[in-house]
Amino acid sequence: MSALHRYAGFGLTFECELPSPGFAPSDEPADVRIRIGAVPARLERPVVRGLTFEADAHRVLLRCPGSARFLIQEATDITMQPESEAPEDVVGPSVGAALGVLLIQRGAFMVHAAACASGQGAIVLTGFAGRGKSTLLAALVARGHDLLADDLVAIGLDASDHPIAHPAFAQFTLRVDSLGRLGLDHRYLRPILPGVAKYFVPAAARFCQRPQPIRAVYVLEGDSPEGIEVVPLTGQDRFAALRPHVYAPRLVEGLRFNRAQFSVAMALAAKVPVFRLRRPSGLAFVDGLADAIERSSC
Repeated sequence: MSALHRYAGFGLTFECELPSPGFAPSDEPADVRIRIGAVPARLERPVVRGLTFEADAHRVLLRCPGSARFLIQEATDITMQPESEAPEDVVGPSVGAALGVLLIQRGAFMVHAAACASGQGAIVLTGFAGRGKSTLLAALVARGHDLLADDLVAIGLDASDHPIAHPAFAQFTLRVDSLGRLGLDHRYLRPILPGVAKYFVPAAARFCQRPQPIRAVYVLEGDSPEGIEVVPLTGQDRFAALRPHVYAPRLVEGLRFNRAQFSVAMALAAKVPVFRLRRPSGLAFVDGLADAIERSSC
């Protein structure tokens, strides 16, 4: 058996046979195990099937093209089978996608989002791909906020049923143009996949390792001819704005996990301010967006 690496992320402690860059090392007992082994290409009788997954009542088969297949079982064990040509530093980061599925099995509300934190709590940035979540996250971290997660955020409830964001990755991912804005040279960074002009940016020195109460959620939207607009949402509009950004929605619905996720989502919509953030396109407006967030979330 390979040496086991132990990490913390998404509110879990997990052991993994491959290094998983970006997760914080942990000395706590592991409650999830990730092993290398044979993973079937198909499940025999899946209850639900999507482009990259299929699942029955107890298992989810997840395919990450160019990386590995994962079999997630009973919300505690993950088996991964790397693709034959996939380098280790490509397979390791894809562990986050499998952990996201496992957390769905456990009832967490998983959102495609980025998150940072300060003394007042967490700010969650969600929106469709290409809206600039990671670039805005990097700008907020550069201003002194602490990184919580990029790409995928696990949201749960604390003892008083207030929504909290769990720390996940001590790195974020940026494209070349965003790296240039921060004065970073991509030649010294690791690409997320071979041939993809998007890179991992380590941020361990500014990583928050404790769950944080969420103080505001921003839904990033497309071009606004009127400049930067911060529009507060109320009532059902909050829930409707969050719904398109749920991680693996077909899996959640197909396996009828909705009840657990729904209770967290409703608490988020009821107790946390949610804003639509509209802006002109281009990196020139990133500082203005960060200003708007800091003003409206105080």
